[in-house]
Amino acid sequence: MNNYSLNNKWYIPRRESFEQEGFSTYQVLKQVLIHIKDHFVQLPGGKIDLNAITMKVNHPDWTWLDIVNDLDDVAIFFEERFDEALDENIMFFDVKSFKDAPKNASSVMTEYIGLYSGILVKTCNGDAEYANDCIELCDESDNAGEYDLKSNCVYSSYHDGWIQDSEKKWVESNHEYFQEDNVPDTVHWSEWNDAYVDEDDDYVYHGIINHRGHSGWFYNDDYVYCEDNDTYYSDAECAEDNGVRWCSRRDEWTLGGNRDDVNAEYQSQERVFKFTPDTVFGIGFEIEKEDYDEVDEKWYPLYTATGWAKENDSSLDCESGYELVSPAFDLFSDRLDKDIEGSAVLRNLINANYGTSCGGHLTFSSSDYTANELLEGVAGFIPLLYALYNGRLDNSYCEPKQKWVYHRGSGRDAVNIRGNRIADNTNGKVFGAIEFRLFSAVRSVKNLLWRRDLMKIIANNINKSEKEVLRMLCNPNSLLFKHLVKVYSVDRIVDKIRMFVEFSRQYNFRKIDMPNLDAVKEKLKKSSNKNQNDSTNELGA
Repeated sequence: MNNYSLNNKWYIPRRESFEQEGFSTYQVLKQVLIHIKDHFVQLPGGKIDLNAITMKVNHPDWTWLDIVNDLDDVAIFFEERFDEALDENIMFFDVKSFKDAPKNASSVMTEYIGLYSGILVKTCNGDAEYANDCIELCDESDNAGEYDLKSNCVYSSYHDGWIQDSEKKWVESNHEYFQEDNVPDTVHWSEWNDAYVDEDDDYVYHGIINHRGHSGWFYNDDYVYCEDNDTYYSDAECAEDNGVRWCSRRDEWTLGGNRDDVNAEYQSQERVFKFTPDTVFGIGFEIEKEDYDEVDEKWYPLYTATGWAKENDSSLDCESGYELVSPAFDLFSDRLDKDIEGSAVLRNLINANYGTSCGGHLTFSSSDYTANELLEGVAGFIPLLYALYNGRLDNSYCEPKQKWVYHRGSGRDAVNIRGNRIADNTNGKVFGAIEFRLFSAVRSVKNLLWRRDLMKIIANNINKSEKEVLRMLCNPNSLLFKHLVKVYSVDRIVDKIRMFVEFSRQYNFRKIDMPNLDAVKEKLKKSSNKNQNDSTNELGA
């Protein structure tokens, strides 16, 4: 392509170029001159004899140079230049206005001659451009049937023709284009790629595209396919976020394990939320067990019926161990009770045996607080949890630490920040969540419900200081004391009060005075008819 404007210039390649394209130089020049003769008034005075010029062009003995010279006599100016794109010399000329022409005589301009001869074409924007540099736009184009410079256009295999750059849309999966108002049936917008993709191309699938399980089209050669549910996932991270794991035993991606297995793979199942739009506080449990009989209960029927996930856990015995992960429940609803009442399998799994490696993690959440605000709100009760489960404090995952360490959120502490996220079934409410790893193994259904009710007391007294919690512990009429006395003797409660004060000083840096424990014990015993012995208490904390 040349770099010259063709609106006022017209160039004729050398004779050889015309002949290579199947045209005769003589024929082209003849047509140009005949057109001048037929369409323009001849000059008076015989200065230019167009008929003679026309006849001379047809003379068989004339050379190219003769023609050039003769055209120059007709007031056409030639200039020879080197065109880098063509790698050859080309000659330019202007057809100038006739001198001394009558007032009604038209000017003979380059553009008019070029269009007539087919060397120039009018483009869709009104410009005259060299025909070899232009293409005709396809039927799907906004300017169908018109011309534009090829440099302003792209070829679309979808439309089998040319479209303009201004109306093209890119298909990422095949590097093709289509006209923006004529989307092919097989082409779809992909939120995951932020681009168009074609379902007929390799590695284009419709499947799960994010951690919330939303579906859509995507293009990725690192996709994941799970045969268990006949579902495609945009990548491994998305698959894992939606409960799919690589199973080395089967050498494929699975729903956290074969449906016929007794346990699903660790953290393989999507967590279920049994919240409502009215939920303010939530609770969830991780119950670790080691029981050779109950371990044989298959995970899949339980998960599909209740949303409780029975999974492997490498910290437990490989033959008898399992971790039972509950849905997230509204703390103040009866959904947890109904789940347990409605499933004998679930009751047996919760009531199963447990070993020294077993724990009972608990997740506490709220839509009224961020995770860090929630941690600060329950801080007054954390020394009490240290005291209630002091047997767990030697565990490296449950070692008591200063409160600021928990705010940092390492993920491996006695209390962990779990972050803030939108919970399902709540109309988009965001819940801040924290995890307590202090709780010991869940003994039974009754023990589980006792812990749930303890968290209700904490939720109803959120933001209470250590001093206020201490007053509740020493008050026989408080709900907290009445709840503790269900599982502890007064003597044990008083010992827990002592530890509570010590832990408050040591880890929360609270300057609270140690009460007269003998006086507290006497007061509590007078108000309570119970004096249980922990060794015979089947409920436990």
